[in-house]
Amino acid sequence: MTSDEIRAAYLDVIAPAMVGHDRGVWEHLDESSRECYRRDAAPVVDALAAAGLLPRRVTTYAELDALSVDSIVRVGHCVYQSSGRGYFSGPDSHEIDSDLLLDMAEDEPVWVLWTPPDEGVQE
Repeated sequence: MTSDEIRAAYLDVIAPAMVGHDRGVWEHLDESSRECYRRDAAPVVDALAAAGLLPRRVTTYAELDALSVDSIVRVGHCVYQSSGRGYFSGPDSHEIDSDLLLDMAEDEPVWVLWTPPDEGVQE
């Protein structure tokens, strides 16, 4: 999935939820009404993205190396956690460097699933 597809998927969940709990109400809305709800939901999705709560794609070694310690990324079906200094712990608890992680990904996207909150930010 691209970042735009992820954003669209979130809109497809949040906009109907704004109508109410009954998904059937959403199904009966005309397209212009649905578009209004999507427009109203867009700032919510943008705020989630700005807060780092939507997955984002990493494509370079520098981006991987810049991730905070304990950040979590996904490559294919495997999840890795940053141990800092450009190293990641894999499912088998062995550390690999960001170069190898990105090389292993080949055509698979590397998604950042979570990064620790910035210092001083209250959860």
